[in-house]
Amino acid sequence: MKKELIISIDDIVNRINIHPKYSNTLKSRIDENLFREAMRHSVNLEIEEADLLNGKKIKKVKEDHQNLMSAWRWISETGINPETFYKLGHKIDPERNPDNSTRTTDVSFGPFEGENKHNIAHFLYSLFEHLKYPNEHISLKALEAHIQIVNIHPYEDGNGRAARLVSNFLLAQKGYPPYMIRRDEKQEYIKLMEGTIKDRRQNVSSLWAPSENEEMLHSFIGEKILGNAQKIEERLKQYKSYWLTIYKTPPEVQHKVKESIKHYARKMNFPPLEIICHQNGERRSVCLEVLGNISEQDFGKIMKQVEKKNNFKYRLECDHDKGIYRV
Repeated sequence: MKKELIISIDDIVNRINIHPKYSNTLKSRIDENLFREAMRHSVNLEIEEADLLNGKKIKKVKEDHQNLMSAWRWISETGINPETFYKLGHKIDPERNPDNSTRTTDVSFGPFEGENKHNIAHFLYSLFEHLKYPNEHISLKALEAHIQIVNIHPYEDGNGRAARLVSNFLLAQKGYPPYMIRRDEKQEYIKLMEGTIKDRRQNVSSLWAPSENEEMLHSFIGEKILGNAQKIEERLKQYKSYWLTIYKTPPEVQHKVKESIKHYARKMNFPPLEIICHQNGERRSVCLEVLGNISEQDFGKIMKQVEKKNNFKYRLECDHDKGIYRV
């Protein structure tokens, strides 16, 4: 991946991960939705057009999506290790990969044969060792995992889903957004991946010295990571986060305050506000995180009305420390 593209991605990711006025809560929700969307696209990528009218196939697609989400949760708990690679195929597609290990038969994909079944463990361990390199950028590690899992084809089925899952998981671990490949991009994606694997097998391309085919694949995926990083930042820019600490009030008053904030936002024709409750450890106190596309001045107007209607003590913070409440 070209250095300029990596720098562009890093600039945005660094901002969205450390900017003091971007809400951690909102970012976590956006991240979760993006990764769910990436899983959905990953499954849909393998659907043939004719299958869209087949009820049994549609049911299988739903099962595949559930299995992929389950595999995501599992890999989030276990992390990446050699055993993860052996068991991942079964987690993704237990019907086609009944053994909790890699394939025991020969497979083909496109114009290629998968790596020899007797060498799969060796290749997967080599990939695991590569992913431990301390000085390699995470986007390059994610690319290498994607390419190598497709090239090795360690499972009877679900290899593409496994490659995209591991790749996006590596990005998530370092706070980077996922990439997703839509069905209408399938032919371009296959062409770039096949060109990369052909060049790799002919020893004319590598991660650090990519051929023209592989460089195009790097750009294809890198631009998607960059695009999602830009989407996240645009969404975070639209929403400010206000931290409202309500002191020594019973739950019913806390509830009234929440509803009053929403009521006056609507009444004063401000954008809808989302309110998230955080317990801060103080007895009969609560911290409300209010998210919305609203200025500090306008939110102050809302709070004046709320204060008139409800008798309560509070503290308001607009410039918070990455969503961590400061007592």
